[in-house]
Amino acid sequence: RLVLFQVEGRSWVHGVDLYTFADLLVDAGVVNAINLDGGSSATMVEGSTIINYPAGDCEPESELFRCPRGVTSITCIHDGAAGGGGGGGDG
Repeated sequence: RLVLFQVEGRSWVHGVDLYTFADLLVDAGVVNAINLDGGSSATMVEGSTIINYPAGDCEPESELFRCPRGVTSITCIHDGAAGGGGGGGDG
């Protein structure tokens, strides 16, 4: 079972500290965890829809409240059983 958590927060609106976050994960039944710490650039996307509120500022003409920021790396998780090919690895 894979559990993904993302905590929203900005400089003036704190998310959670790591101890509180660890307690949340334990309460959710998580046994092993990795903290990726995306900071304000963390953007969660499902399909082609942004499902969180990233901390980037939008262009003035944008209809969005917050916009994703450009990043140099991503963590991509997909359902290998869904097929679609592509990607790396051995399958």
